[in-house]
Amino acid sequence: MSTAFTTDAAGALPGADWIVARRRAAAERFAAGDLPSAEEEVWRYSRIGDLDLDGFRPATGGGSLDADTQALVDAAPADALVVVTVDGHVAHERDGAGAAALVDADSADAS
Repeated sequence: MSTAFTTDAAGALPGADWIVARRRAAAERFAAGDLPSAEEEVWRYSRIGDLDLDGFRPATGGGSLDADTQALVDAAPADALVVVTVDGHVAHERDGAGAAALVDADSADAS
């Protein structure tokens, strides 16, 4: 199986040492196995045979927000916690007073 999801590719992605190690371990497990097939009951009614991993690449970084997404972020109330991910990476985040209230409420419940 030829794919861009290799152990080397996983190790080259940015991040803290612990996440790089987890990515490498996951890539090693992926490489050691076979892709599922329609012969397996759980995949019988899927189109798993049409999956072409060569059409995908590991996400390498966040991107900028498109105009529609930025408009949604701008429309969110000022006290809203907003997190936007692009290709699996945080592209935008905004803390809101609502998030602090949730943390405060959780702390109060614990006492």
